[in-house]
Amino acid sequence: DSLKLGSLKVSNSGLDATIRFAVDRVAVAEPSEEPLSAQELEQWQTRWQMMDALMVFAVKHYAAATQLEDLRSALLDILIDSRYQLVEALEQPADRSNDVVRVWFLDSWQKLTPVVREIALQQEGKESLAWISVLAATDALYAMDQLGPQLGLDISTDGLRRLARMINNGVEPLELRYDDAVDPELQELFHQQIELRAAPPSAWNISFSLFPLAYADSSEERLNNWVPAPDEIDAYLPLVSALLDKSAQYVTRKYNLENGYRQLFQKLVLATAWQESCWRQYIVNEDGNIAPLVSSSGDVGLMQMNERVWRGFYDLQKLRWDIGYNSNAGTEVLLDYLVKYAIKRGEQRQPGGIDNLARATYSAYNGGPSKASRYRRADASSYSKKVDAAFWKKYQRINQDHQNGIARCLGAVS
Repeated sequence: DSLKLGSLKVSNSGLDATIRFAVDRVAVAEPSEEPLSAQELEQWQTRWQMMDALMVFAVKHYAAATQLEDLRSALLDILIDSRYQLVEALEQPADRSNDVVRVWFLDSWQKLTPVVREIALQQEGKESLAWISVLAATDALYAMDQLGPQLGLDISTDGLRRLARMINNGVEPLELRYDDAVDPELQELFHQQIELRAAPPSAWNISFSLFPLAYADSSEERLNNWVPAPDEIDAYLPLVSALLDKSAQYVTRKYNLENGYRQLFQKLVLATAWQESCWRQYIVNEDGNIAPLVSSSGDVGLMQMNERVWRGFYDLQKLRWDIGYNSNAGTEVLLDYLVKYAIKRGEQRQPGGIDNLARATYSAYNGGPSKASRYRRADASSYSKKVDAAFWKKYQRINQDHQNGIARCLGAVS
């Protein structure tokens, strides 16, 4: 409204105009927050670990309370997707002004709310009222947070324990802790979902191997703790190819993947391992010792299984030190994403056809279940677009000079 045209001046090159307008005075910038102290960092880590433990407990608690598989599957989806988002949140530096972990926790609970409410409606008597009180408490947390950071909202470990007691009818659950142990309940919930979505069994057995299948009989023990030197790459690659092919066949037989998708799936496994690790499980560290390949965000081994995402679902020590276990685990996750997020949602009907299934599955594998359509979205981040494009290029080359490409990738990082 304050915009006004000022002086005009004609010159040989054109017309110069002065434009005047009023702007608000710039506020003095607040001093930046100091980094968290060592004690504050320890408290912050304890809090986010308690948040994750509470999410796990809640998902298991509510899943056990319903026999409706769609609701159990929805709970599992929310947990796994929230774990991917937690990894992203933890990559940002912790400070007092930008508590992204708190935002992650509240958003995750908001996604849980409608599923929990639907399960609560199936209950009779007082228990449903107890569940509604949990929903009211978490809704109140979310509402307070929306009022703005000036409130200084802090979700304490004591507050999380109180919420756990509300869920558990007044008794704090013993399993409300953060550890690396395998959780049989989480494993069973995950495997049940894959089995329920599997196609009927078939006698067909399709094999897609980059190298002669005779290598499939080679011992996996030879690959464990092996970091190939440049002159060993030609011997190393066929063994890894056979291992990945063996994992793909094992998982497709176990869960009865429909025959029309088996060859695509086996190519997907090979390309994912190429993209994630250059077919490596181990590296030589600065001390000259062999160690598992671990990224800065906690992705480990051949299939770069993230330890925070898959805590409780898989044995973390085996993911680090057993290349066969890592291969099977990553392949199992890929199958789940292929069936549940790619095929079921019809990505093959998008422009690009059946190969979209591989692209959608990898987008979910890299970014979380909610990112299955990322590969074709114009609003995806530039970094995500580069990642998806790199995978697509590798997937296409699996049918061409795949061996040379993987060998170059492995040689470049060896």
